[in-house]
Amino acid sequence: MGYADGDLILPAILYMNPGKTREEISELMDKVKASPYSTFKNSNSWDIHKGGGFNLHLGIDGLASLLFLDESKEFKIFMGPKRDENGLEIQSPDYTIDYDTLEAKIIFHEENIINKPKRIEGHSLERLKIGDIFEEAYYYPVGGEGIVTKIYSEECNPSDYLFNGDPLYTYDMKIKPIIRTYRREKFNSREEFWKKWSKFNPTNRFDWSKEKGRFGSVGYGIFLHAFKWRMENGRYYLDKNSFNTMPASIRCENPPSVDDNRWGYTDLIITIEAIKNKAWKLFSYVGRKFNSDFLRDFPSAKKEYDKVVWDSHTSIYAKDKKMTVSEFLRFRISPR
Repeated sequence: MGYADGDLILPAILYMNPGKTREEISELMDKVKASPYSTFKNSNSWDIHKGGGFNLHLGIDGLASLLFLDESKEFKIFMGPKRDENGLEIQSPDYTIDYDTLEAKIIFHEENIINKPKRIEGHSLERLKIGDIFEEAYYYPVGGEGIVTKIYSEECNPSDYLFNGDPLYTYDMKIKPIIRTYRREKFNSREEFWKKWSKFNPTNRFDWSKEKGRFGSVGYGIFLHAFKWRMENGRYYLDKNSFNTMPASIRCENPPSVDDNRWGYTDLIITIEAIKNKAWKLFSYVGRKFNSDFLRDFPSAKKEYDKVVWDSHTSIYAKDKKMTVSEFLRFRISPR
């Protein structure tokens, strides 16, 4: 049958607006309203929405996620492992963005302070030797963390039930405790955050040189099987090769399995019609249940739907029968 769905919003935008830049696409995405975690009633208006679908409204940051872009080489180096003068790890910055308020927070690991040796009892999942870095195996800080300087005794439980049957070592030992110090910064907006820390700006964080790829999902963080995109000179298109692999429509489960997220041509066209008519209700959780009502209330969408069903199924039939172009055209005029 075919359904409109939030996962097809970006492919639909590229189909309707080929050759747009990432900034132009982000503006078009922001105009579409999806509510992947909300349910609505038949009596609700077609343009109802309750937020969600965050990637649609996060500018090129959200676009990068939906394009499944990798992080740039420079960003990976910046976030990669580092060591201090004692060979101890300096942890990568930890940052978060609140997608409701768009406030940003970042935590920097500044230094490792090595204190005077002390004798402790500690638990480790690894067998230790002098000079090793000890980290307490239990969640609470029984022995903390430190550099092993002397081992007085060692006991091994070869199959500890708290650690999935892995060995657990208990030590009476002396360590130089390690204290990690951190600095926290808070920003009122993503833009304020990116202005000070430009490496986290999506223009620098992601590899925008990628020339082709698959689309990610608005609601589930997976990719769409059949739909692919391509980029030329900074402008994005729905890859025409997608039409060689996509089915007529998704399997008629309600809802379909996330692992079988194989949307098709009919689904794409209905999604386009939903965007044109601002029928945001179709982009809600299980919004496909409103599909028949949508085709009833919007005659122009029904006309496009009838056409695409005919186009897709006759094309698949012709492909299965290995028809030539001439045979296909004759079949379209007078099917038998």
